[in-house]
Parts: sequence; structure tokens; C-alpha cells
Amino acid sequence: MTVLQIKKTELNFWQKLLSPFKPYKIETHLRRAEGVTVFTIVYTIRRGRIRFDKIYDQCIGRSKLILCDSSLDLSGTPFRRFFSYALQRQLMKNYLCDMLSAADTPSRIAFYDPQAQCPAMAEALLPYIRTLTIVTDMPRFYENEANRISDGCGAVINVSNDPSSLCPCDILISPAVIQNHLPTTVSTQIYTIAPPAVSLSGHVICRYPVSLPAVYRPLLPEGMDEEYFMSALYSLCRQTSLDRLTPTFV
Repeated sequence: MTVLQIKKTELNFWQKLLSPFKPYKIETHLRRAEGVTVFTIVYTIRRGRIRFDKIYDQCIGRSKLILCDSSLDLSGTPFRRFFSYALQRQLMKNYLCDMLSAADTPSRIAFYDPQAQCPAMAEALLPYIRTLTIVTDMPRFYENEANRISDGCGAVINVSNDPSSLCPCDILISPAVIQNHLPTTVSTQIYTIAPPAVSLSGHVICRYPVSLPAVYRPLLPEGMDEEYFMSALYSLCRQTSLDRLTPTFV
């Protein structure tokens, strides 16, 4: 994976005099562990704009999909910022299965998946629940899935394309960012992967923190968010062992 870090530095008197001739500084670091290679570019701004052409020169033969701060404007450059919810979904599923297996299962659980992105998550929850209401814009797909996955599990699966079917529910699970108003109540526990785009009643849980395993710590770039880095390890570097992590506190 390729990491780009932008830094600004306070210049002393002599550095200010030289800054027109040395407006930036580029350093690169290469680290390897557990079959993962992390190539980090540290670009220090001394004067003027960021010279993405000079950064590009450091990336010859490397992916232009990079890990960087979300505030960095990459428009007009050959680079794209990496971002994925794949690990977040997996951690959410692990947490929910762990929670539901250890607690008295509420009878009213709803699964909101408009684009039918995560039938595997719905299937993973079935051993721990009695009834599951699925609301989706693709009911025919989920009806076929319900016929397949409900055999032998003992759970009752109700499929609808009407959001009002979500109410009432004790737990609402959404494997995608919630974009629409839903009929939740103040007592609803809402598990999703990011803050909803709209205001919802209830308690929203959208972070599932885990610690970066020690074997990957030598690879972590200085100052980088661990969850973002783990997401890249999982999605870009196929470190599938991360999908067994289970959050212990939400």
C-alpha cells in the first residue's frame, strides 16, 4: 500500500531565505512485515502549493490509490484516496453475533439493507434470533434468500420494501449508511457503519473499536488512525485474519 503524509514546518530565518529554492522536502520509507509492504511518502511544505507532480515521481510503478488524510484535496491529481467500509461491516457483524449469543434475544430485530448488499450478514445473525424483519428495495432477491437460509435455523424471516415494517423494533441493523428517515423510537438500538445522513430517534452505534494487532504495529505510519490503517490492511492487503477481531466495547 502507498501512504501520503503532508506536513507543514515552521521555518527559521535561514530556512525562510532558502525556501524559494527549496519549497518542499520529500522523504520516503519502506516497511515490510507479515507479507505486507507499506511505502510512505512524507511531503513537507516549506512554501507554496503541494507539488503533486513531484509526489507522482516517487510513485512510478506503484498504486495511485493512496492512504491519506480525508482533508487532502486530490482533485486534478492522478491520486485517489482509499476508503472502504468492508472491515467496519465485518466488525459490526462480529460484535452483533457476540452480543446476541450472550444476551436474552429481543424478539423485534430489523435488518435494513436497501441495495441488498449484505445478505451474508443477515444469514450470520439467524442462529441467535427468533424473528427477523428485512426491509429492502429488492424484496424479490431477499425472498429467495429467505427461503434458502431459513431452512433448519428455526427463525422466521419477514421481507418487505416498506420502511414502516421496521416499526416497532428493539434493534435496527443497517450494513450501509442510512440515507432516509426511518420509523425508529428513542429506545431503538441502531447498529450501522457510519453516522446516518439524517436524524433518527434512538441510540446510534457506528464505531466498533479494536486494537491493531501487535504484528502490524511496525508498519503503522506515524500519526495515522489505526482503524483507517486496519481497513486498508483488510481491503488492500488481504489480511483476512482481521475479520476475526471482535470489539469488546461499543
